[in-house]
Amino acid sequence: MIDFKQYINTHLLQRITIGQSGASVYELNNSCIAKHIQRKTLESNSLWDSYQCEFLFYTHFSSSTYSFLPKIYHCYQSDDEIQIIMKKYRPLNRYHLEDGLLEKILAVLAQIHCLPIPDFLPNVDAKPLTLDQADISQYLLGWQEVVEEHGQEFSKCDLYKIAENINGINKKVHSTKRALCHGDFHFENLLEDDHGNIIVCDWQNISPGHVSGDISFLLSRLSADGCNINKEKAIQIYCNSSNTDITQDEIAIQMSLANLNTSFMFWHHYLHGCSAERVRDIFEKMVLDLDYLLKT
Repeated sequence: MIDFKQYINTHLLQRITIGQSGASVYELNNSCIAKHIQRKTLESNSLWDSYQCEFLFYTHFSSSTYSFLPKIYHCYQSDDEIQIIMKKYRPLNRYHLEDGLLEKILAVLAQIHCLPIPDFLPNVDAKPLTLDQADISQYLLGWQEVVEEHGQEFSKCDLYKIAENINGINKKVHSTKRALCHGDFHFENLLEDDHGNIIVCDWQNISPGHVSGDISFLLSRLSADGCNINKEKAIQIYCNSSNTDITQDEIAIQMSLANLNTSFMFWHHYLHGCSAERVRDIFEKMVLDLDYLLKT
């Protein structure tokens, strides 16, 4: 086993960032990336659990078997810290997202979803989302405050309709199918090796879930950066790369459900002070997803 701290000191090129969660990341000699997590610096035990999940993932799955995983040179955990040293790769350019690159990315995602769900992940029953009335009222109020910033631009009736139907919709269309999901599948976590292969990093948020969650998250993050990918096109590409029996229709339904839930519960926090156009992008898609799911 290497002396991690000595190795960092003798090979350090630059300190890339100190993550808000407490992780320190270093670039070493232009060829390696080191991640150091000290339990005492973390804000919560749940953060430690997430980094421990990544550590366990790298001890279960290897780049020698799965080409989309980073090459790990050192991986160690004690009660107080986690040390990881991996090969450095170059970032992808989201602003040159042509069909060929999108196909490669979604093909890798389909491979991830075929990984066996490891024993260290909790085996939780896949139950539909159920919000209590207090939470629904809170989310509704948050959205009302956002739309009120824009006068009569948006209909509050649509918000009331979502609040009244969100639990029923979840119960109606929820799918119990589960695969190993990355949980944070976006461009910052997608890299490329010297041969043009996609490398996926940051595995802290893996969990059993429906494959639609990763696809939806990828597309929503791209959309937020001004890169809009047609949902039906992305689903078709994914299904062409996947060996599962999940249909395009099921993925489309679950993506709409995931977007409805996420938008209603969380997006209002980030839309205060935004332009009407930005609010409209999120608001109208949320309403369209509700109408689509009600007709399903």
